[in-house]
Amino acid sequence: MDFIVTVAKVVPILLFIVCVIIAFKVDIFSLDFWGTGSGGFELQSVVSQVKNTLLTTVWVFIGVEGAIIYSVRAKKSSDIGKATLIAFLSVLMLYALVTILSFGIMSQAELSELPKPSMAYVLESIIGKTGAIIINIGVIISIIGCWLATTMYAGEVPFQASQTKNFPKFFSKTNEHGAPTTALLVTTF
Repeated sequence: MDFIVTVAKVVPILLFIVCVIIAFKVDIFSLDFWGTGSGGFELQSVVSQVKNTLLTTVWVFIGVEGAIIYSVRAKKSSDIGKATLIAFLSVLMLYALVTILSFGIMSQAELSELPKPSMAYVLESIIGKTGAIIINIGVIISIIGCWLATTMYAGEVPFQASQTKNFPKFFSKTNEHGAPTTALLVTTF
């Protein structure tokens, strides 16, 4: 299931990046580069933009914290650090490419007016309605994957706490696949 959700997330993003690179217009990208409206550099405006971006970016990396919950199940502990670093850098690269390259397709004013998910409308402006459909399907599958992951995190925390005797023993019950059944039932109701 994780593989399917990951592919459904990454393929539309990679398609988006390829299409945006092909359609990229330097003149649009360089227009009001600093986003100040005057075309020049204004420190206060740029600092505000960076702050707002960082506040949003925190939520992009929420999966990194979630992965720690399952790190106890890794076959080799050395894999945990490698996987975390690879995942972090991959998401950072994709996030940066999607964000930066979009400024070569539409002006900042146009991008700020797009409805959510704005990535769908940027791709739609390049390849038509099919672009929006592809991105929206990816978003829907991603949301379902997030819902599933959040449910699993919620069950894993009391399960792990019961393993260290910080929660009652009945949270330790698992099914034949190793899923914490009681913990999942209690935390999802």
